[in-house]
Amino acid sequence: MEGHQFTLKKRPAFVIIAVALVFCALESCSDRDNLSDHQSIKPDTTESSGETPLLQPEAGSARRILTPLLQPEAESALRAIILQFPEHLDMGLRDVVEKLETLQLSTSNFLENTGAETLAAVRAAWLSAHNAYEQTTLYRKLFESFAEEPAVLQLAEHQYFIDHWPIYAGYIDYLDNYPGSGLVNDMTVALTSESVRAQHGLLDIHEAALGFHALEFQLWGENVNGDDTRPYDDFVKVTDPASPTAIEGIPAEQLPRSRRRQFL
Repeated sequence: MEGHQFTLKKRPAFVIIAVALVFCALESCSDRDNLSDHQSIKPDTTESSGETPLLQPEAGSARRILTPLLQPEAESALRAIILQFPEHLDMGLRDVVEKLETLQLSTSNFLENTGAETLAAVRAAWLSAHNAYEQTTLYRKLFESFAEEPAVLQLAEHQYFIDHWPIYAGYIDYLDNYPGSGLVNDMTVALTSESVRAQHGLLDIHEAALGFHALEFQLWGENVNGDDTRPYDDFVKVTDPASPTAIEGIPAEQLPRSRRRQFL
């Protein structure tokens, strides 16, 4: 599906660039604000190649060489953005919650009416929800720069449960060369909410059982040679013990297809 590629990290370049520009601007503003009132700054008078000289504090200052400061109008606009970022973050996260509710409904519909079209609908809902979360990246980064350490650590913990990447896909379900791997195929692990949460990062930080990318792998599969390999019938409910998908001696609810449904 367009916009999805499990093997690559999906970080919009413009978001990363915006974060970098804001941080650089903030750093310059902070440097100027922290200069003492009596401490003037003046251009470097050393020989130049014609480029705009860096601004330097008076001799004897311990501060490092400053980058060129923003024009007053630009600085005012930047500060307005900074003051508004909590509101924008709140709006962005509310949008994420709304998209996640749609994803949850699409998933329930897929499990009730398992087929190619309903799987496509779940994938589309996943892309919409994950894109909404990615749009909050700039504001989450700003929050990290201003908040107290306990709040920053709490945000990092939430981020680990929500959107950790990269992940070990084989920790979740089968791979092309390992058909019996993953929690889905491990009948000793109950796939309850509490159990799956406990399995998240149990022995390694990349052993993710929760979050966008764990769900992404379940919906799209391994992505071998650029092709999404997860067929919808990986989730078809098995109720008949005589079904070709049944395995002798294993209860229907413990079959991989049943456990995959439980995982979702």
